[in-house]
Amino acid sequence: MPRKTVSEIFTEFLTAKQADAVSAVYLKDLRFRVGKFAGAFQGQMADVDAAQVNKWLWALKCGPRGRNNYRLAISSLFKFAESLGYVAKGHLDFDRIAKAREVFRTLIVHLGLHFDECPKDVPAILAPLVTLLLDVRGKLRLAKQWALADEIRDQLLRAGIIIEDRPAGPSWHRKQ
Repeated sequence: MPRKTVSEIFTEFLTAKQADAVSAVYLKDLRFRVGKFAGAFQGQMADVDAAQVNKWLWALKCGPRGRNNYRLAISSLFKFAESLGYVAKGHLDFDRIAKAREVFRTLIVHLGLHFDECPKDVPAILAPLVTLLLDVRGKLRLAKQWALADEIRDQLLRAGIIIEDRPAGPSWHRKQ
């Protein structure tokens, strides 16, 4: 398998898209979105993993729709790289990248935004959702998927929920 950098493959990708006579608008979008990605990842394409892509996507200053557009553009680059043998088939599963976390994050942030407005017992309302997320996080940790487990903890923290890992198992409480 030939080793190429993200930038090298990006250049080939754009050349191929131009040869395919894609629309000028689509080409401009690819230059912008995938170009931004190529600028952030200077190493070998085969060394880029899902955790790195997710971290980069979450660092973007855009909403869910914009993040999804970036993910789709980047997935086109990876499919192109796969077709030329620069990365292994199925190197990254873009159907899974960011989608599930986007849904969880939206739910958690939405709930977090309404903490002060909610006259009910907020911890009791959140308990089933947080318990489910902690179960998923525990399974990820057992599978040594540290980046994904940490992402759940970090997203909960952003939503105002603090996770404390203890020998008896994780516990949680709302940030004061």
